[in-house]
Amino acid sequence: MTSDEFQNRLAALAQRQEKFQEQLEASAKRLDEVDERLKSIAESQEKTQKLQEKTQKLQEKTQKLVDWIIEQQSHFAESLDGHRERQDEFEERLEAFDKRHEKIQSQIDQTMQITLGVAGLLKETNERVKELAEAQMRTDAKVAELTEKLAETDGRLNHFIITVERFISEGRNGHPPS
Repeated sequence: MTSDEFQNRLAALAQRQEKFQEQLEASAKRLDEVDERLKSIAESQEKTQKLQEKTQKLQEKTQKLVDWIIEQQSHFAESLDGHRERQDEFEERLEAFDKRHEKIQSQIDQTMQITLGVAGLLKETNERVKELAEAQMRTDAKVAELTEKLAETDGRLNHFIITVERFISEGRNGHPPS
């Protein structure tokens, strides 16, 4: 192998090593982005949990209100003749309650849809993280293989340099001893 060929090979190896380094940096950046997405999903899950807790409290309050309304209805039934005017007021309040209840139920349904969406995203993210981890393991194996091959190349290069230096220092310049 000539010196030019050797330098060309050495330059090609350096270019491959730079390209590999860029790929490693890009992979690290992608992992950081996935990490950020996971943090965002975790925050969304916490918000969803808080919203579910609020929804539960609201359902309890709603149940208490329903219980109170039922109690009022039984009192009205007992004294229906004397309380027609109060019954009309109660019916208006009941309609308002129904509207609020429908609105609350709609919000509960929306919360459940959001929760299901977040669960789907979390599953998808977990799958992508798994894929990235597998890709990283393959990359690590290739890095180890390249490192080993680079060490072999370094050894051969050092041996070649020693041989060339010995020929030059002995003054033979590639000619057999006279």
